[in-house]
Amino acid sequence: PASMIGVTVDVTTYQLAEEELRRQAALLDQAYDAMFAWEWNGPITYWNKGAELMYGYTADEAVGRLSHELLRTTHGGGLPRLLQRLKEHGVAEIEAEHMTKDGRRLVVESRQQVVVDAGRRYVLEANRDITERRRREERAGRLQELAAALAGALDPETIGVTVIEHVVPALGANLGNVFIRSDDGQELVSLAATGHAPEQRGRWQRVPVDDRTMVGEVACYGVPIIIETWSERLARYPHH
Repeated sequence: PASMIGVTVDVTTYQLAEEELRRQAALLDQAYDAMFAWEWNGPITYWNKGAELMYGYTADEAVGRLSHELLRTTHGGGLPRLLQRLKEHGVAEIEAEHMTKDGRRLVVESRQQVVVDAGRRYVLEANRDITERRRREERAGRLQELAAALAGALDPETIGVTVIEHVVPALGANLGNVFIRSDDGQELVSLAATGHAPEQRGRWQRVPVDDRTMVGEVACYGVPIIIETWSERLARYPHH
């Protein structure tokens, strides 16, 4: 006689779990911050829309890659120290530097939390871009240093040197000059300078205000001039 054995498996629980995971992933995709998950000391397994926008990598490009290699992460102690902190505390909050797909360096406020699912450890990472905030803080700090230095400057020459020492490095410039207008108002007299080639130093000691130079125009009209490229500068001031 023929016989048959039937097995019935209730998959409702698994379906509900999958639906919950999809719902949670959809919520994470709505988050403003960059959020992604990676296996313990392993590759990225999830990458939200915020991460795509911040870093420029799509989910297809990021999933399966090691996050520290993909983003060229740098922070105090490196990955071994981070994993140790996560092992001990289950959560870590750090400040790190990441690189985007197009090569920009970002300073991020990063929070990692260990999540255990089906016996496997993952790290859920949430990052917020604070690059501009750090830049503002650095500029404010430099201005405070400059103000303190200027408070101790007693003569124009000392003021000129102080401005050169603090402002040129803050701007990332390789050349700078501080002028004062002469008593008759016809010339700009250099108080301090840096970056000029030896053969050019004498040229910039005294500059006629009506000479067609950038500093002359600023002195005449009192309006800052911003030139972004060297070719633009040569076109506007071909002899200076």
